[in-house]
Amino acid sequence: MAPIVDWIDSILFFFLFLEVAYLLLLGSVMKSTVLKCRIDKYFRYAVLIPKGYPFPEQDYKQEHYQFFYYDNWRTKIKEIKTDDFDTAIVLGSFVSIPKDLLSTVNIANNSGFKALQLHTILNSNRTYRLRRKARSEELRNGLLKSGRCGIGLSSALDKYNFVVPLKWTQEHLKTDKTNLEWALTSHHIFIKYLMEPMIVAENFPEHFKQRSLKKSMRRLFKFLPTGNLEEIERSLHRLLPSCKFLIIILLAFSIGLSFYSLYWSIKWWLLLYFSFFAFSLAMPDYVMEPHKKRKSLNLYKLWKNRQSKEKLKASV
Repeated sequence: MAPIVDWIDSILFFFLFLEVAYLLLLGSVMKSTVLKCRIDKYFRYAVLIPKGYPFPEQDYKQEHYQFFYYDNWRTKIKEIKTDDFDTAIVLGSFVSIPKDLLSTVNIANNSGFKALQLHTILNSNRTYRLRRKARSEELRNGLLKSGRCGIGLSSALDKYNFVVPLKWTQEHLKTDKTNLEWALTSHHIFIKYLMEPMIVAENFPEHFKQRSLKKSMRRLFKFLPTGNLEEIERSLHRLLPSCKFLIIILLAFSIGLSFYSLYWSIKWWLLLYFSFFAFSLAMPDYVMEPHKKRKSLNLYKLWKNRQSKEKLKASV
């Protein structure tokens, strides 16, 4: 192999190897545990839901929560009185909300978690594109939400289906362009990801806008001397290629080097294999269960079938 090609190959492989190793770490620790603690306080919740969606009955004290309809949740959340409520729960368009939503959130708040990201899944089996998109969202949940929490970092935050302290949010939500995830992490507020209960949504979760590459590079060098792992990890993640682009790069180098030098292509094929292995680790168990019929590819139905089987085993 020519020296220049060898040099490029070694540098690219080193950086991509670090990314795949990090994905393996996130995927291996993504399993979340059920929160259990003594209930010392019943938090007062302001539940924000879109207009036209009825809020289902909850197994939580009715005097400790109230729902508000909104057109724009950023505007509505500023109108709620902080003397009457402790925490705000912002929900997007949904198909169903579990009855234990507020009680589970209350357990998490009593455990010391002020900000929460709720697990959202799309109940759709209409086209292959939607099913594939649903799986990519579950992969993102496993890596950037559950995986990050597993190594002690804050979860990624969506634009809906999250829990935040009300008073703090009113003080720091200055404009409609304010990125709530950046605001929380910059003020050292940990974002916990709850895999259960699961909210069944009508649309795919919307994500906050990412920082530009230039700003991410600037923040990386700014926080490297301070040792702020939260900011360092988020800046590095923005600079590294996405999962889809990572697979394209690895596949291109694996096939291309197979024609140039079979010996040098082996490490790229191995790296490609471990990247797929990391993705399989990050996917929830109910997604990876074997299925025969095409209709069973619906993530929501797979999850419901798994829940019913567990309840049946518990009752026996």
